[in-house]
Amino acid sequence: MSVFLAIVFLSLNVGESGGAIKPVVTFTPNWGNILYNDDVTLTCDVPSTEEPRTYHWYKDKRPIPGDQQSLHIFISSVHQDRGDYQCQTIGGDISDPVFLNVTISE
Repeated sequence: MSVFLAIVFLSLNVGESGGAIKPVVTFTPNWGNILYNDDVTLTCDVPSTEEPRTYHWYKDKRPIPGDQQSLHIFISSVHQDRGDYQCQTIGGDISDPVFLNVTISE
């Protein structure tokens, strides 16, 4: 997706908490399937000039304890990392879920 389209999409994505813009979870590398033992970084993109922020991460709608950064990094991802991920900032909307699929290469 081009940067322009991403900005347009984010500007139209008005959330429920006072018109705040929802954050968006992205993956690096941006592949449909992450291979077992590959490194992957999840990023919580929140368009705003306010910094610093405290972030909350969720996997399958359950909080991931301790991770309060805009990045969530898996080193050598495993099958248990597979699932829906969301992020949220304090007082902000929660992102839509994004599915991370970890597969074993054959």
